[in-house]
Amino acid sequence: MDAVRGQATPRAVHTATTLADGRVLVAGGLQHDGVTERCELAVP
Repeated sequence: MDAVRGQATPRAVHTATTLADGRVLVAGGLQHDGVTERCELAVP
């Protein structure tokens, strides 16, 4: 899992949770080639 500005992996139908330190945990979802199991920490 990498911390990125914005979203490194475009996806839809995912979950996004704001963490106490302000980062956003984005997990799962659909990509152009199917379901992804990747998660990311987004730094808004």
